[in-house]
Amino acid sequence: WWWKDFYDYSTYEGRRWAAHSGSDSDDFYLFFGYNDNNWTFIPGFNYERHGIISGNPPEVKIEFRLDIRFIYKQYRINIYYEKELINNSEFVPDEVRRSNVFWFGFEKDLSELIPGFLN
Repeated sequence: WWWKDFYDYSTYEGRRWAAHSGSDSDDFYLFFGYNDNNWTFIPGFNYERHGIISGNPPEVKIEFRLDIRFIYKQYRINIYYEKELINNSEFVPDEVRRSNVFWFGFEKDLSELIPGFLN
């Protein structure tokens, strides 16, 4: 839809709205995995560039992700890990930033404890 004349090529009143990181960028996402009623396993990879034309050199971000979710007894357990590497951070040549994100969560449906909650 972003290349369609009907949508004014992702602009509104002269402002660009389609790209989450700006119109001078691109992304390559690769996600694959498995999902059923009891567990989910989704590894992923992201290669993103900002300032392809205007940046000299462009800012490059590489992410590796692992998202695991499963049910244990009556709880949904969520585990997420992300390794991120940014080269030329904020368009400063050879400025490298590394980060790790680790997220752990659990969920439990409490609606059964409140009579008539969903009725």
